Amino acid sequence: MEQFSLTLRYVDESMEIHTDFLGFYNAPDSTGETLFKCITDVFLWLNIPIERLKGYCFDGASNMSGRFSGVQARLKEVCPDSLFVHCANHSLDLVLQEVGRKVSLVAETLNFVQGIATVIRESSKRKELYVSMFGCDDVVNILAICLTRWCVRTIAIKRVCSSYTELQKTLKILKDDKSVRGDARAKIGGLYKQSLKGRTLFGLLCCEALFDPCEAVAKNLQSNNASARGALECTNLLRERIVALRDNTVVQGIESKVSAAELKMPDARQHRASKTPACYRHTTEPEVHTTSAWRHEFFEAVDLLTAELKRRFDQDGMKIAALRENVLIEAANSRGQQQTLELESLHLPQLISDVDR
Repeated sequence: MEQFSLTLRYVDESMEIHTDFLGFYNAPDSTGETLFKCITDVFLWLNIPIERLKGYCFDGASNMSGRFSGVQARLKEVCPDSLFVHCANHSLDLVLQEVGRKVSLVAETLNFVQGIATVIRESSKRKELYVSMFGCDDVVNILAICLTRWCVRTIAIKRVCSSYTELQKTLKILKDDKSVRGDARAKIGGLYKQSLKGRTLFGLLCCEALFDPCEAVAKNLQSNNASARGALECTNLLRERIVALRDNTVVQGIESKVSAAELKMPDARQHRASKTPACYRHTTEPEVHTTSAWRHEFFEAVDLLTAELKRRFDQDGMKIAALRENVLIEAANSRGQQQTLELESLHLPQLISDVDR
């Protein structure tokens, strides 16, 4: 049995925005045809004319967003002037998933955070040992990483960074504790060796720099006042913020924090210079090579995150929705009266035919 949720957003006569949760509904299967029938049944049961539906937003699964047999295609047949917008927050989540999947520095760091949370939280004795490392100081509780929502991982990363020394001490004791079962002790030993490497702390600080602004944008995208225009503006600001991280001074600041922690640093051998793939670069200027392999990995993550933000949010539906919002806002503010409005750009076939007549 499949289950889906349905939420309706509308404005009243005073142009006040309302968002109502209509409930959870069971569907026999998750095909586009079945889900479309379930949605139309809900509208009929609530006596809501579905023909007045102006837009719909969900994830990018083929059964939902398919252009031929997905839910959005079937709704488009019933409501020709409606718009489909790929959920902005889900798009941002997919961006971070792509970075975590393709950049080894990010993937290894997130696995480390998850491993730390697992070994500490799964045993009350280990929790007590970890808490005892703080003495009279405030205890920093370790959080596990959310497996599905990539936009809410910053706090877990920050807590591992702020309690890095205490975690090292805890792992050092646990790896030699014979009362810990063998498989867990082996895992703890691996995490302890990883914590001694400067690359691990470097990865944590880099992930914090990348994920923190993304989480701030994610909160805005989920607010009650979220809009298509606001989503595009937030995304553009986020891209500018991420591009600004591609700076040697930013990396030097992170590397100085790692050096101050007195962790194991790589040797001074020259690393073979390698170029960032052209599809991930945001400039045509010659690439400045550096001997720092860590810096190369961080810049790789920055470039991929920037490219994915541009790709995922380059949606026709969102752009048209933002344009419609601008027209309504300008009309409400009695502005733009001298401007020539291209109706075709609004994708309103019914309105265009009325005007032509």
